[in-house]
Amino acid sequence: MSKDARRKVHPTSARIVHRRARITTTGTAGNASGSEFISLPAGIVRALAIDWHASAPGTSDLTIKADSSTGTTVFSTVNTVTDLSARPVVMAGIDEGGAATASTDTGAGGFPYRYGLNIAVAQADALTDAVIVDVWVELVRFEQITLIADSGADGAAVSARTLDLAGAGFVQALAVTYANQPVTIDLTIKADDSTGATIFSTSNSNTNITATSVAMPSMDEGGAAGAATDVGAGGFPVKRGVYAAFAQGDAYTGGNETVLVELWIAQ
Repeated sequence: MSKDARRKVHPTSARIVHRRARITTTGTAGNASGSEFISLPAGIVRALAIDWHASAPGTSDLTIKADSSTGTTVFSTVNTVTDLSARPVVMAGIDEGGAATASTDTGAGGFPYRYGLNIAVAQADALTDAVIVDVWVELVRFEQITLIADSGADGAAVSARTLDLAGAGFVQALAVTYANQPVTIDLTIKADDSTGATIFSTSNSNTNITATSVAMPSMDEGGAAGAATDVGAGGFPVKRGVYAAFAQGDAYTGGNETVLVELWIAQ
């Protein structure tokens, strides 16, 4: 096999990173605690494994959160010291219509984070390496699009921007934060440009969307559309970029009327 052929069979674009956290706890028996922050470039948690100390009490709690101790929960257990072998991390996703996917569709999306993971133990005994947590993450491209309407009446302002990725990719997850926007606002995120396939859309809603995996309808090997319950696996493909726009919003008159779209993109 030629070198070129080997490159095609074994692409190097995916960036999978493994990290290990050893949590040492201090304090009184049954009330000891400890934590560690794993600093990482933006990515998606793909799998984890948990190995408890043999002397850890059954009252021990473990929490893994995205980005900080107050972030979104990636994984948690209460009053258990059951070891877990390496296994995928799952979360409920959202489809292109902004609807939550069913709990049965959470198997492949992973869990997005921005800059790291906070791992904490509570209600344990004082132990060195009370728990060892192994984490596998996929490092991805993290982008932010800030939508601002320079003019327009409140409730009727519009804004649009296109993010140029300079190549193809998969939108794996997204988050949306509204700042001082009315409940009438509509948001649309499309693949490539304003005429592309819809990745995500909401109407008459200014409810923030926390970092969430993106899902789309699937098809099987015969070209038949997958069931509505089979939308959770692949993210959303784009050829060259991402288009985001809002309508029926407020203009940037008070200095803080914005919509922030955050994207986790595999390239």
